[in-house]
Amino acid sequence: MKQRCAPRIYVALLLLLLALPSTVLAAQGYEVSATYIRVFGDGSAEVLVLIEVSEPPQRIALRLLAQPLYIEAYSDGQPVPVDVSGATAYLIATGSNVTVRYITTGLTSKEGEYWVLKFVCVSETSVILPENAYVLEIAPENFSVALVNSTVALVFPLG
Repeated sequence: MKQRCAPRIYVALLLLLLALPSTVLAAQGYEVSATYIRVFGDGSAEVLVLIEVSEPPQRIALRLLAQPLYIEAYSDGQPVPVDVSGATAYLIATGSNVTVRYITTGLTSKEGEYWVLKFVCVSETSVILPENAYVLEIAPENFSVALVNSTVALVFPLG
């Protein structure tokens, strides 16, 4: 009898584990609406994350694309304190529009003479390259091109 029950228990645990992340995401009450990455010639990058908060005030634990060297956050235009642990930023959103801006060197690496930019899109992400940059390869190929403050940007969808 134990052999018949074991698969059911595993299936139930698997379903519970699959449902848990969606429950946690639904309970967060905020959404990353857009991300902008401005890459500089030295390989550093400025990341700007726009967040919409459904029911402020709310504590936000934001997974950053890389560990920041410098970080600042604003909630409805007012500065708010930010704590960072590894690549996660913690802050209290007092308003519905939150902006997090940080500088990092963790998104790029140098391979020979070339800089390589790697990141995972957690929202629509616009990448603004340095003025003299040459693009050799882009993956994935499902991106578009847009103007951001009169500068050409590569726009990648979620995922």
